Amino acid sequence: MTKIDATLIAIVCATKNQPEKLERLIQSIVGQSLQPAQIIVCDAGSGNSKIRENYNSAINLLHLMSPFQGQVEQRKFAYRYLDKSIELVLNLDDDVTLERDAIERLADAWNKQLEKPGLPLGGMGLNVIDAIPPKKIFLRKFFLMSNTLGKVSCSGY
Repeated sequence: MTKIDATLIAIVCATKNQPEKLERLIQSIVGQSLQPAQIIVCDAGSGNSKIRENYNSAINLLHLMSPFQGQVEQRKFAYRYLDKSIELVLNLDDDVTLERDAIERLADAWNKQLEKPGLPLGGMGLNVIDAIPPKKIFLRKFFLMSNTLGKVSCSGY
């Protein structure tokens, strides 16, 4: 597999009637230290033309109106519009805000993993460090959750 750089990364976001959250996500993408080659917003709601107007000149943004409801179907619809050169797709929810170097760190982690011989890599997950897990007490009770913000335990929490 090819070493990942900005020209090989795309972001896909499925949304529905969440203009404020989507605006925050797009702002956090624009502020990234490593800009993705393509961003596709697949909107199953009323549409947010302001996103197109405000950001088309700053980033490679494609805002699609989806005929489908539900994130899985919306993402599958958006994948049809990915550039053929894209090798890594970040599927983000509309309520996510990225840290300034999130995409750069993800690309670095991906590339470091590729350097390890014999270990196939099919995907990665990102931690959302300011979210409160729904099963917090259960996870801590069984030592499945770290108390340190940003630290990933073996369970992924």
